[in-house]
Amino acid sequence: MFIRFTPYIGKNRNEHDVGEAWFKSLPLANAALYFLWLPARAAGALLYALHESRMRAAAKLIREFAHRNVANQGVAGQRPTPPQ
Repeated sequence: MFIRFTPYIGKNRNEHDVGEAWFKSLPLANAALYFLWLPARAAGALLYALHESRMRAAAKLIREFAHRNVANQGVAGQRPTPPQ
């Protein structure tokens, strides 16, 4: 059973008027959006992987140089001595 989305009621119920044209194009738009969704999803995954690798590299550097920051705190009010 076809449901009409227009207030038009004519003598012939199978007659298609101009008001239903937008409804006919919805499946095509849906398919286009679905096939655009796939590369967008892939690009998002790639950007996230790049972000993750940068964050892992930053965490590695922080772990590597954390002991220098702890060792060179010095007395409160003084600047830490630069590493030798």
